[in-house]
Amino acid sequence: MFKAEIDGIEMELEEKISILDAAKKAKINIPTLCYEEGLSIYGGCRLCVVEIEGEELLKPACATEIEDGMKIKTHSKKVRELRKNLFELIIATHNIDCQLNCLTCSRASNCELKEIAEDIGVSKMRLDPIKRGKNVLAVTAVLENVKKFRVLVFLLQQIAAQKLLLQLLRIEEWVM
Repeated sequence: MFKAEIDGIEMELEEKISILDAAKKAKINIPTLCYEEGLSIYGGCRLCVVEIEGEELLKPACATEIEDGMKIKTHSKKVRELRKNLFELIIATHNIDCQLNCLTCSRASNCELKEIAEDIGVSKMRLDPIKRGKNVLAVTAVLENVKKFRVLVFLLQQIAAQKLLLQLLRIEEWVM
């Protein structure tokens, strides 16, 4: 048996489980987009990131096992800001023109994206949709959005392994 703390709630666990599963047991909601119970853990969307005391980088709750003595913050300012930025980048790069305008959307009454947006506090999109392809206009849009919100360095520190950021760096080098 080991102990851990999530958002000030002390827990005693008999087996190692993910931080996400432990949070669910404590009735703490952590947003996810790529996680589906029963499927293998991917951790690609990174919306479930949490802050662990003593760790420099945020960790995905779905892919990180809880350990004895861990103190976890699921909704710190650092976590909330990264989730918002990640969510907007995910929407902007997925060939959908979603401005979270449910008045014109056919899925307004059943939209997982809208639910996540409300959960993490995104009420409007700051990024324009990024069109796929290798034309200069799309590359320029990516670079302008990255510069405009000054999140590239922060995101690189948090999710350096993610393909999106590596692609952005390659595009920037290609344009320069």
